[in-house]
Order: sequence, then C-alpha cells, then structure tokens
Amino acid sequence: MSERFILQKSTDPEYWVCTDTENMIVCKFKEHNFNEDQNFTTLENFSPENFMQLAQYVREMSDWLFKMHYRLIF
Repeated sequence: MSERFILQKSTDPEYWVCTDTENMIVCKFKEHNFNEDQNFTTLENFSPENFMQLAQYVREMSDWLFKMHYRLIF
C-alpha cells in the first residue's frame, strides 16, 4: 500500500515539494512559509474530470501537512 502524500526536499534550498500520488497534484512551498508561498500544479496525467474536485484535493493536502508536518509549514 502506497502513501497518498509524499513530502520531499526540493532541489531549491529552503523549499519542499508535496505530491498527491492519487490525484496527481504537486505543491511547492518555502519552509515555514506555507500559507504565503504555496504553489500548486497538476502533473501530466492529472485527469481533467477531476478539475472540479481540485479545491478539495488542495485542502486535503494542506490538512495532511498541518497534521503531519506542522513545524515544517509554520
């Protein structure tokens, strides 16, 4: 069973990348500055049928980051 969210250090210093492996979206953000610096993108294989759920996916990722990596995002 794979994890839905994967958090990795970016090649860009001070930045992190969080990937939603089920819904094919990625968020890049600066450490301790998530609310001001988040940048969401979709991967090539993001399903256009999921476009209307995009806000929900972003919220779910943000909730996971808050719960699992609070000290990293704030």
